[in-house]
Amino acid sequence: MLCFRHSIEWHTGYSCDEFDKERAQNDDLASDVTVLAYSKKCPNEACGTPIMKLEGCDVMTCCRFESHACIESKGDCDHGGRNYCGQRFCWSCLDIISKVIRLLEPNCQGIRERIELLGKLISIQRLDSIPDIYDEMAQIIAATERNERLQAGPDGERLLELTTAARSNRNIDLNNLDAEIQRQFGLHSVEVTGDGACSFRAILISEKKRIISRHLGKQQPDLYNSEMRDKAIQQVLDDQSYYSTVLRPGERVSETELRNWADSMRDPNTYGDEMANIAVSDHYHIQLVIFRAGELLTVVNPRDGCVEYTAFLVNVGTH
Repeated sequence: MLCFRHSIEWHTGYSCDEFDKERAQNDDLASDVTVLAYSKKCPNEACGTPIMKLEGCDVMTCCRFESHACIESKGDCDHGGRNYCGQRFCWSCLDIISKVIRLLEPNCQGIRERIELLGKLISIQRLDSIPDIYDEMAQIIAATERNERLQAGPDGERLLELTTAARSNRNIDLNNLDAEIQRQFGLHSVEVTGDGACSFRAILISEKKRIISRHLGKQQPDLYNSEMRDKAIQQVLDDQSYYSTVLRPGERVSETELRNWADSMRDPNTYGDEMANIAVSDHYHIQLVIFRAGELLTVVNPRDGCVEYTAFLVNVGTH
């Protein structure tokens, strides 16, 4: 089940406006956490300037006032009016060090204290308001990255053609974009009821039309959307090592999460989600092009690259 406003899986328990508000609050808090995690005050009591460090050596030289010598100027300088107190210290433990000390393996109590402080901060209720099992923000980032990659490729360019070609004619009713795509590109559309099985049913209808057109006059085996759902679930469970990595680049979904997904997907009222679409594409060798009027969402290609046909899923509802 997709949220077309955010181009991600449906944010269970939140309306779109509530999700935007919650995300904004979490973004604000995440910014505060970032500042706290990467900022410290100069240990020089006469200075105390806040300093932020994101990367680099832990041997620091603080800025605040007075001139100091630096390599760039070969003499005293103030770096554009921002003078330095020149205090050298260890970023990890804030101990003051001399210019000749080489920092190897400092025993920094400050590290342990900072970890404890951050641990308390990130465990507060506000950050936990979105359940860990759903990992909303991680999915937003992953979905955005996937869509950007897809839209930058040939599939995205093709869909951009389909959507912008219709928009380029001012006489076209964008509410009937699917009919316009049929007129311009010869793609036939079929409307299906928006329920838990709608995506499976739409793919199934497309599959049957392809089979009938290829084998006109021959008897075809019956295929039901429930069977397509079952095949998608089994496809995932039969190759968990692969499907555990398809949703979050660089991360792996646990076996428990996959089995929980399978249990949920067996419910006929559960909407086919991104994992189900990937599995259907792999099993039936279908390229799924998913978008709503005027907005490309994603393109799903079979894992083995063998595309027997393309199905365009145009969603005009809220799921």
